[in-house]
Amino acid sequence: MSDTSSEELHIASFIVHCWPDHLDAIKAQIDQTEGLETGAESPEGKLVVIAEGPHQQRLLETVELLESQPGVLECILVYHELMSAAEAGHEMIDLKQTQ
Repeated sequence: MSDTSSEELHIASFIVHCWPDHLDAIKAQIDQTEGLETGAESPEGKLVVIAEGPHQQRLLETVELLESQPGVLECILVYHELMSAAEAGHEMIDLKQTQ
């Protein structure tokens, strides 16, 4: 096992604005994506998405994924925090081994 104290953990939240009739499909896609979860939502088509990943590139990929979904109008980053895995009390998963 590697020393996780030097590894990073990026946590971010986004507001995803979509057409209201696409909200359920977008939530289903998010819930099936590792490292993403949905939070609060409004019937007008606004949804909070929480993302966690080992590097900033993963967050950029998350924005691209969300913006590519049919019915998504925009995805806005509203929070980003960087910490070590040890600070988070979280054991990092080596994504290279899981792919």
